[in-house]
Amino acid sequence: MKKGRMLVVIGVIITAVWLGTLLIINNSYRNNAKKYNDARAQLLSRSIESVTSSYEQFSNFIFETIVNTEEVTERLAEANEASTIEKAVIREELYRSFETIYNISNSYEFRQLHFHLKDGESFLRMHAKDKFGDHLFDVRESIRIANVDKRYVTGFEEGRIFNGYRFVYPLYHNDSHVGSVEVSISLKSIINILNDMYPTTVIGFILDREVMETTVFADEQSHYQLSAVSDQYVVDKDVYQTQLNINQQLFDNPIFFNAYQQTVTPNLNSRESFTELFHFQGENYLIVYLETLNIQQQSVGYYTFVMPAREYKAIVSTRRIMIITSTVVYLLIALMLYVLYQRQQAILTLATRDPLTGLYNRHKFNQLVEKHIKSKQKHALMILDIDHFKHVNDTYGHNVGDEVLVALAQQMTLVLDHSEIFARHGGEEFVVFFPQTSLAHAKIVADILRRTIEKKVMPTVGHVTISIGLTDTVPHEHIIHTIERADKALYEAKRLGRNRVVIQSSKA
Repeated sequence: MKKGRMLVVIGVIITAVWLGTLLIINNSYRNNAKKYNDARAQLLSRSIESVTSSYEQFSNFIFETIVNTEEVTERLAEANEASTIEKAVIREELYRSFETIYNISNSYEFRQLHFHLKDGESFLRMHAKDKFGDHLFDVRESIRIANVDKRYVTGFEEGRIFNGYRFVYPLYHNDSHVGSVEVSISLKSIINILNDMYPTTVIGFILDREVMETTVFADEQSHYQLSAVSDQYVVDKDVYQTQLNINQQLFDNPIFFNAYQQTVTPNLNSRESFTELFHFQGENYLIVYLETLNIQQQSVGYYTFVMPAREYKAIVSTRRIMIITSTVVYLLIALMLYVLYQRQQAILTLATRDPLTGLYNRHKFNQLVEKHIKSKQKHALMILDIDHFKHVNDTYGHNVGDEVLVALAQQMTLVLDHSEIFARHGGEEFVVFFPQTSLAHAKIVADILRRTIEKKVMPTVGHVTISIGLTDTVPHEHIIHTIERADKALYEAKRLGRNRVVIQSSKA
């Protein structure tokens, strides 16, 4: 509980810092508009770095807390030595275990979660789970580095299906290298954020045509089309559509586009970043092409920007970039806190609940009951036991026995009041504490529960019965002694023929 409150406090502090940052950004950019207007190209480059850095931080969080676990690395280690059929089973298990977190990550624009075996074989693409088995060292330098050099690598890279920014981590099990995992974000996701930062700017990306044709699966190359600027480059159709949606009318004007193309084309052969200013119908436009390098530091494309070169619009764009960037970081941190909170809640559940029935375990039961027993008020406690449960296990097996225990726990939840504290005491025994309850009233409840169980058709075995031992508490008595007294009553119920409630008063 304390950890949960701490996470809330941290969340409040981060929110306050974020709001304060927004206020500082607004004031700062009013005073420094001219300075940032002169440095737009540099600012655009930093914007890309900031967005990818934020995603990298969250990618590291996903890797350290969710992916790089004993269970995952063990399964990948097994996959390296497995047959085709065994690999299929492991693949399906991994897919199911990561399906939920992958879908959540998708909502934050993460495109891929991709596992590879140590020889570079694609083992599981969460974004295309039916495509696996292809070897990637020759076409994906990042995967070769992660598995041959065994080190973390990040950067832009064209893939067999999608391009994007890759965060590729080597995986180890018991200090032995077993493969790698890749988290990646698409160019579209980055451009969508940049579009939010710069709403008056047309933003796109062009990719070297040869890189695409030698890397992408043949049946996936339909995702690309030739760039209108140069046939040496292609564009991702999704990214291109985003670009058109921002300013369709501007690029539909043939006079504007011809002027734009004539300005850009001579610079493309340099494969270096460049900026150009040109005029159209009385307006100044700034063209910025930012060179993009792949993992091998080879030039493979450009981010492209076309923006009105007016001081007022530059002020707005500059202010928005910092606001959106800080908001992205804030949202990513908020998601991290949420995931941490969920993990803390899961750990708390494991520490206090019986994993089979979901009821409290003995430790938590004793902890909750202790404060009641210390009072001078009278309480009641009962222990119940499934009759002939050993016969159930011996005849039908322990799995069926577990099903009966779960069904009994469900019936207890339905019959007992929320004020009662009940738990699995061990084996087929359950314990119930009745705060501020007389023995007479507790016996009524015990008989109702006994009859309910007797009538209930249990899985596979049909009807079962329970025996119940009931007692009252003594002020300041240790819970162990109270349970021992109820246990004696339970054994008496068994001796008298089972399927009954026997009371042993503390005064006896």
